[in-house]
Amino acid sequence: MYNINMAAEMEKDTAKTAVNVKALRDEKGWTQAELGEKLYVSDKLVSKWERGESVPDTDAVMKLAELAGKSVGEFTGGEKLWSNESVKPPACKRRLVYNAVSFIADLGIVALLIAMWAIAAKEYTSLPEVIGIHFGMDGTADGFGGKGFVFLMPAFSTVMSALAVLANTIKLRWSINLVVPVYLDTLAEGKDYEKLLKIMSAGVNITILLMVAMFFQAAYSIAMQTKIVMWLYFGWIGLIVITVFACLAAGFAVVKISKAE
Repeated sequence: MYNINMAAEMEKDTAKTAVNVKALRDEKGWTQAELGEKLYVSDKLVSKWERGESVPDTDAVMKLAELAGKSVGEFTGGEKLWSNESVKPPACKRRLVYNAVSFIADLGIVALLIAMWAIAAKEYTSLPEVIGIHFGMDGTADGFGGKGFVFLMPAFSTVMSALAVLANTIKLRWSINLVVPVYLDTLAEGKDYEKLLKIMSAGVNITILLMVAMFFQAAYSIAMQTKIVMWLYFGWIGLIVITVFACLAAGFAVVKISKAE
């Protein structure tokens, strides 16, 4: 009799939880994938919860109850949690959203890299064996080396850009925060989550573009053996800093709006 009653109670709680998970999604306007993002689970597991095929474990149900503004007992229909199913964060779950601004920035990066290599290759044959490869604060060369160094900046810029753009495009989370240890992506909800990812993605790609522009200026000065324009060089750094903080400000604004809703 005890086992029968327990089984009936478990079935009742499973049904109640399934209804409440679906009701929570409908109320917030979230997809199964969006709810899964907030709990670090897959959309398939959320679907199983809603169909009553399984119930969340303790950690997940506490978070669900918090999102719904209910107690755990109210959310599950009882005070007991029956599931032992593990809810581990899937590897590389977070990723930035590629968009038009990111695409345009990446085209600019590619154009600058091609121009950098073309100028270096063109000037290499006419350069003396020893060239200026480093420039002091007054913009004049104060370090020298073999003319093969003319390809160093294009090579470095290409590798750096490829790794940065790749990391921003595939499922790596670090780039979302622009090197700031605040996981903005865990704070936004619903449709605002996608908006936030687009802002962060655009910010990262624009930052990479500005860095490549700065490297292009240095590469041009080495290839042409001309005095570097220091105010322009530091101008690129200033624009990078402005871009980072502008994107962070926009990101926090989206989070604030999301929380208010």
